[in-house]
Amino acid sequence: MAYKKRIFSLLLALVLVLGQGLYFADYIQAARVDLIITGTGVYEEVVITEEDWAKYEMVERHYSTNNSLFFHKIVKVKGYDLFDLIGEDNLKTDQDYEVKFTCADGFEFTMTISQLKNAYFFRDFTEASKEEVRPMIGKYIAELIEYPKNNFSPPVSWTDRELTEKDIDRSFPRLVFGQTNIDDMNQSRWGKEIVKITVGEERQELPAIEKYSPYKHISYEGAPYNIDAITG
Repeated sequence: MAYKKRIFSLLLALVLVLGQGLYFADYIQAARVDLIITGTGVYEEVVITEEDWAKYEMVERHYSTNNSLFFHKIVKVKGYDLFDLIGEDNLKTDQDYEVKFTCADGFEFTMTISQLKNAYFFRDFTEASKEEVRPMIGKYIAELIEYPKNNFSPPVSWTDRELTEKDIDRSFPRLVFGQTNIDDMNQSRWGKEIVKITVGEERQELPAIEKYSPYKHISYEGAPYNIDAITG
């Protein structure tokens, strides 16, 4: 009997080690993740690691901006279309979902899908020059022209240029989106170092440590655990 108990104890210890190994493997993987797109407004979660960015097409776009100091700017950005990252077919369309952006420093802000989509680039800061522009996760960014409040007189002109490695954004992944009107202070809300995008409500999921616990009950998730397995 004592021999059987020792065997059982060894097997139980092995299960514990393997379970913890799976947990720490998840932890290590999470530490390598650049961006998570989750929430009840998407069919499947999207997890993007440093290596995964190469799977997505990079695009270049121009944005007209304004900030809290009333500096109007034309900005060139190279990066990834936000809705391509989410997945056009992955985004639920039964309502105008609220999207929460979480930054690495813990700062959070929200916009709706319609606000993100119904935005414009004012090429010369006149109403006649506006064109639709989609939101991006920017990796390269350059200010092509800047107009302080006392020197802003549309229409304006500016010269384009190529983006280089010198323009890489140290705050990548950065959310970039257009304006609703010429004086819209969109640049003040361009989130830096976005680590999580939640479309709709948070998903209710088990913590990783509970997923891999050898003690969870065989018929349902979570506590109470199988006491027989613990006590022998």
